[in-house]
Amino acid sequence: MDDQQIQLNEIIADSKYNNNSVSAVKSKLTDLSKAVHGSIKKVKDSQQDQLNKIMATTKENSDGVSAVKSKLTDLSKAIHSSIKKVKDSQQDQLNKIMATTKENSDGVSAVKSKLTDLSKAIHSSINKVKDSQQDKMNKIIAASKENSKGVSAL
Repeated sequence: MDDQQIQLNEIIADSKYNNNSVSAVKSKLTDLSKAVHGSIKKVKDSQQDQLNKIMATTKENSDGVSAVKSKLTDLSKAIHSSIKKVKDSQQDQLNKIMATTKENSDGVSAVKSKLTDLSKAIHSSINKVKDSQQDKMNKIIAASKENSKGVSAL
């Protein structure tokens, strides 16, 4: 055998070996590709499940938010109604207080006027009593002087 034949035989042997290695690598790559595709499918399925759960939870939250918003609207209306009732009640009470205060003021004015009249009447009566007492005192003094003169004459 010549050198070329030997080299050719070695190349053929190496090629068979390489061909077997390529087939093994190709088989491994095929298995790896199937495993990767399987993993990708599992990840996609898991993500889809998570997305479905998130969407369901989001819908529940959205419904809950809508319910809370509706309740808050109702509560706001009730609070505004209560505030109006309180304001109206306070205004009614204020009006009653003002009317009563005016009545009291009018009553105080009437009492003050009556007290002024009574004070004048009392002063007038006191002056009359004083004048009457003064007249009586003057008469007693005059009578006493006459009696004194009469006693002196005796």
